[in-house]
Amino acid sequence: MPLSRFIFIFLALLLDTSIVLAQNSTDTATATGRLIVTYRADQNASASLGALQGDRKSTDSLHRGRWRASRNLDLSRGLSRQTDLLDTGVSQQHALQALAKLIANESGVESASVEYKRYLLAQPNDPLYAGNQSALGDQSYLYDGEFSMRAPGAWDITTGSQSAVIAIVDTGVLPQHPELTARSIDGLGYDFVSADQPGDFTSANDGDGRDDNPLDPGDFCGTKPSSWHGTGVASVAAGNSNDAIGIAGVDWNARLLHARALGKCGGTDADIIDAIRWSAGLPVPGLPINQIPATVVNLSIGGPTECTPAWQNVINELNNLGIPFVIAAGNEANNALRSSPANCADVITVGSHTPGGDLDSGFSNYGLKVAVAAPGRNIIMATNTGVQDADIAGNDYHRETGSSFSAALVSGAISLMQSLDPGLSPNAIRGILQQSAVPFAAEGDCSNYYCGAGILNLSQAVRLTRDGGYDASSNAENNVITAQLTNLEPGTRVDGALFGYRDIRYYKLTTTETGLLTVQSESDTDLYGYLLDDKFSVLTLDDDSHTAFNFRVAARVPPGNYFLAVERATNRRSDGESTFSLDAELVMDQPDPFNFSAVSNAALNAPVTSESVRLSGLPESTIISVSGGFYSVNGGEFMDSQGTVNNGDTLIVSLQSAAAIDTQTSLMVSVGAYATEFSVTTGDGSTTPTITPSPQNNSSGCVLGSATSRFDPILISLLLLALISVARSRRSS
Repeated sequence: MPLSRFIFIFLALLLDTSIVLAQNSTDTATATGRLIVTYRADQNASASLGALQGDRKSTDSLHRGRWRASRNLDLSRGLSRQTDLLDTGVSQQHALQALAKLIANESGVESASVEYKRYLLAQPNDPLYAGNQSALGDQSYLYDGEFSMRAPGAWDITTGSQSAVIAIVDTGVLPQHPELTARSIDGLGYDFVSADQPGDFTSANDGDGRDDNPLDPGDFCGTKPSSWHGTGVASVAAGNSNDAIGIAGVDWNARLLHARALGKCGGTDADIIDAIRWSAGLPVPGLPINQIPATVVNLSIGGPTECTPAWQNVINELNNLGIPFVIAAGNEANNALRSSPANCADVITVGSHTPGGDLDSGFSNYGLKVAVAAPGRNIIMATNTGVQDADIAGNDYHRETGSSFSAALVSGAISLMQSLDPGLSPNAIRGILQQSAVPFAAEGDCSNYYCGAGILNLSQAVRLTRDGGYDASSNAENNVITAQLTNLEPGTRVDGALFGYRDIRYYKLTTTETGLLTVQSESDTDLYGYLLDDKFSVLTLDDDSHTAFNFRVAARVPPGNYFLAVERATNRRSDGESTFSLDAELVMDQPDPFNFSAVSNAALNAPVTSESVRLSGLPESTIISVSGGFYSVNGGEFMDSQGTVNNGDTLIVSLQSAAAIDTQTSLMVSVGAYATEFSVTTGDGSTTPTITPSPQNNSSGCVLGSATSRFDPILISLLLLALISVARSRRSS
């Protein structure tokens, strides 16, 4: 290739406004551009953050001036006394994750989580799900066969009590359906779907934002018709029974509380979490306290992310109140460790099984997080024939398939148990469900890898609740892990093997100091890695099939016990041995602190580079990674994948500025256990870029601003060479 063409392509790539950071697939969890930030309750926080513990109105200007404004954060709304939803103006998921980590390190911040928009779990496309049957048939999954729910034996003991309240956090409800009349509490519930933007209620689809009307106006999305999902789930758990109409719900008497949190094309974390908190009787800013709190919360959403602090926080709140949280495992035929919030700690995750007693592997997620399985295929439920809007004369019944309805069956089972013992703790409920479960069929997927403790046996669960004799402290997750646990100490390497797609390996890591806990794999097979805390909540997960089949999971952790799970990432149906090596490291060494000067008044949608920083204080080669942009070591090529740096290396970072005026974009670069950010704020084009010097810069070389107005001399030289070469080639032609 002629030198002139090489230089031209190099510059084009560098300056191309289409350069973006490659992101993991998040087709079922989309970042909203907002962060959920919880502040510390102690009085040692910074002045601006500590002020938030008091009256927001009197301290908001101080907070904006000293903290939010420095990162171009705007208060969207308060979620609780110590938690805010903040607008960032950042759209890229990796940049948001980096910003969340940076904010989480603030002295006054307890946690910071990226807010995602969640969606109803994907529906399977297998023939039975899509088939047009001439008749609905019966609910034999409730009573017929070895692997049915065995409901009649439970109903002989109890048909439920109105003291039990099942919260259905979903798309809302059609209360006029005969299957739900007189089942909902007075006032039905609440609508939590917020405006997309001020005055924009596209997602809400009801012309307004939050109000006390949880009716389902339809959740159609593109060509996908309205699902009436909340109505169907409610009818499965506690539809009208013994009334000679329609179907029998699991609980004949429990009351239903409807918290609408999913609108057109899904719902956001902030709305869903507020709906859960309100359902539990916890305060939500601007809303009246729910005077009839739920005794069990049912949710059927998911997305391929880690369990964020925001999700674990609300789950902890529910568990502290003694309210079990039931979540569908998901319908992607993957390990439920990949689906959040099913992969959080202290939840009751429900998978789906076949009538023959095997995992319904055509769609159901599986694995360590599944507490119990329940029927999930061809479940009869209440619906409406309306395609977009509900048809007043269109109340009907149909069959549907998915773990959403398995979860609804378990929520109904729990409310039956609570009618006998309202004081059951979530741990006791999980223990009863697992200890009473019917084992999976001897032949099948679940005979070789974990699909949950077994299949829901409603009759035996109710008997155990009535008679006692269960172990409330049992922990099936712990039992599964410890049965095949291998120690992996930081600073060591272990070799392992997976024998077919059904296999999974667990490792224990113990840290005695705070640092960056990192595990990397080396294999000729595409593997998936999950790093879990001591309660088996997923801290981080990774499938690095794009980097030579090596995953890397890393999280900053305090001293304690942690666990790693390893499995094949793809081609689950391919048997055979896969060997791999794992290297664990706890990084406490870090360079001497350094910062990058912020750039303001930058050009729109242009690459912007930082000044050069020379690294010092590193005792040995250290991992470097970047989120939200690119980095270059010693003048080499810009890259966004993980690398290594050494003492004395020079470091430059680069990112693409925003396409809107007065908008901040930032990246975070990590060197070992140290992390810092580089932020760029766009101007209106009328001024030249300005640099805000870092108060603590260990730098050498020139300071760089917007790529359209201030360039590194090397880049200028390359550009001139390209122009000269192009001019010469034109003359010669």
